[in-house]
Amino acid sequence: MDRKLIVGQNNEPASEPTSTLVLTTGESRYIDIRIFRSREGEPDLPNEGGPLDRLEWAFAGVSHSELKEGEKLINLWHRLDEPPLEDKGDLYQQPDGTTLEVGAMVNPRTGLMTQYQELWEEPLVECTGNDKKRLCICLTVDNPSLHTRGVVVRVGQWCEGIIRVGDEVSIERWKWVPKGQKIIAEGTTAEGDWERQAKIGRIFLPCALTFVKERVEVGNTVEVGGLTWDAMEKYEW
Repeated sequence: MDRKLIVGQNNEPASEPTSTLVLTTGESRYIDIRIFRSREGEPDLPNEGGPLDRLEWAFAGVSHSELKEGEKLINLWHRLDEPPLEDKGDLYQQPDGTTLEVGAMVNPRTGLMTQYQELWEEPLVECTGNDKKRLCICLTVDNPSLHTRGVVVRVGQWCEGIIRVGDEVSIERWKWVPKGQKIIAEGTTAEGDWERQAKIGRIFLPCALTFVKERVEVGNTVEVGGLTWDAMEKYEW
């Protein structure tokens, strides 16, 4: 799990105009959603389906990394883009624990190859509710006949989803929010709930399936809104 702190492109002054969260599974499937920060009169994050121009970009795929002269080189292949785009960056650990990524990619908005530098932090992955272990789940849908691809990834207390049907894209971001403890006959139980942090687009995403681990088993399929979602990953640590 990574949160972007700052970005600079083509030697422009560094800043961070988005709320960006990347979730990556143990098998290197990832989802990367970047939402522009609010303008005057807007909510911090859009949560009722729009406006679409608040979404800088969102993509998902499978990452591949290898060592290069003692540093880590990571290649990200964006499955939801047509045609797939390649994003290569060199990662450099910083003394404060953050990671500096330096690379180049085709900017989905401009279509131009863009040099960039991004500073990332890795937030702590937490257990939710009364679970004693942290949980990761990945669901995917891929239906060429319906021109549909989608990914939902949960890592600990965060879940994000993206789906593309034709030219229409929808995204969601959820977070488990603890709300103290409740005393019961057996002792205490953790109180809290999953709260949607952002929603852009009108297509339904089955993020809630990942909130209860018993609902998902690897290899199973789930029918949601006329689409078949495959359970690709589920593990605890």
